[in-house]
Order: sequence, then structure tokens, then C-alpha cells
Amino acid sequence: MAEREFSEESARIIDEEVRRIVDEAYKDSERLLTENWSKVEAVAEALLRYETLTDSDVDTLMSGGVLDKPTVSDLLADAAKKNPPPTPEPDSGEEPELPPGAMPSPA
Repeated sequence: MAEREFSEESARIIDEEVRRIVDEAYKDSERLLTENWSKVEAVAEALLRYETLTDSDVDTLMSGGVLDKPTVSDLLADAAKKNPPPTPEPDSGEEPELPPGAMPSPA
């Protein structure tokens, strides 16, 4: 271990100052979260609903606004309406005929 270039007293003072700074930052963080909890919840709910948010979406939520945009499921439902999946052909019960050379050849 490297030798310190300061005394035990200096180390104690440094430790106390670091502890004071960390405690103060923790209290500030806790206060900010408490004061803005409704905004934290609004962002969390929007993320659950929309999955992604733009910076302007976050700005809207932070200023107390409401997002008015389609959800991912809304977009998927609209796309499915515009392009419905093809209807499968009814099964005739016959095996389809394979074109020549479609069978695997032995190794």
C-alpha cells in the first residue's frame, strides 16, 4: 500500500468533509424526488404506455402537459388494418408436389 503524504488528522478531516458532501447530496436528491414525485410518475406511466419518449415529450410531461400521440399498439393495429395478413388457402388434403431436385441429396 502506498504511503500517505498527509497526517491521520488530515485524513480524518478529509473523511468528514467527504461524508458531509455525500450526505448533503443525498438529502438534496431525496428532496428533489419528493417535490417532483408526480413528474416521476408521469414519465414512468408514459414510458409504460408509449415505450419511448422524445425530449419534447419529456418537456411536455415536466411542464404538466399531457401527451396526445398514438401508442405502439395503436400504430400496429392501424398497420394491420391497412395490410391484413393473407388468407391461407384451404388444405386439400393432398401432399404438395415437389419440383425436381427439391429433395436433399445424400452427403
